Amino acid sequence: MKTYYKLIAIIVCFFQFLILNSQFLIGQNILDYRNTIFHKLTTQNGLPDNIVGKIVQDNTGFIWLTTANGLVRYDGVNFKVYQNIQGDSTSLVDNIIRGIIILPNNVFYIATNVGLVKFYPETEKFEYLHTQKNPELFKRKIDIGRIFLDKNQRLWLGISNEYVVYDIRTEKVVVVINETKYSKFGWIQDSKKLNIVDKDGYIWFSNSENGFFRVGLQDTSVNIKIYKKNFNPNIKIPNNAWLVYEDSKGNIYLCNNGLYVLTYDKKNTEEFE
Repeated sequence: MKTYYKLIAIIVCFFQFLILNSQFLIGQNILDYRNTIFHKLTTQNGLPDNIVGKIVQDNTGFIWLTTANGLVRYDGVNFKVYQNIQGDSTSLVDNIIRGIIILPNNVFYIATNVGLVKFYPETEKFEYLHTQKNPELFKRKIDIGRIFLDKNQRLWLGISNEYVVYDIRTEKVVVVINETKYSKFGWIQDSKKLNIVDKDGYIWFSNSENGFFRVGLQDTSVNIKIYKKNFNPNIKIPNNAWLVYEDSKGNIYLCNNGLYVLTYDKKNTEEFE
């Protein structure tokens, strides 16, 4: 299992490198980079743990890494590690970090093993959000396995067998979507994974048993579309996609034993090609 996570970390680091340096690669001969050297960064260099879950960059240029033993800021030379400090309510509430969202104003929302945390990098203070002023969060002080942000500034928090949708503008829970009401669709449980949030604000999930799903939320009304078939009877889209991508035109691509495309003008159909 650790080998798997290390492999994922290496792949993420590689693509992060490409993204950060793409502006310099344009117009230059690729041979100019034949002597590029990759450096391995581990606990021996200051990381609190070799398992890195996610790598993101804030609007000041810092690189942030989520690990199983704290949050890490990297400036290209040095690491700064943020961990729980016993007795300090403004420190990180738990060291196991599941996910991270960085807003344009450089405020962070962090999913941990015991709930949702808000982080202010300028003051280096953490705020635990599972308080009595948020009853729906307060009674769910448990592991948040998945976190993502839709276009309406709502966080979708995957908690056990339900999703809690939290509006960061009002700081209130909008709706709780649980298996009791939506279990017939089979997309909420832990075995289901998020793939992308598209430009229209829809959230796309894959499910190895029941197909591919597009989920939207209008106020507190949940709408779900299931994609299982194709206009061509000889082509069947995969139930589970290893990779999902949306291009600048809104076309959706699925990758699993081939490449499947759902063009933007057919988004409300099941016509993958």
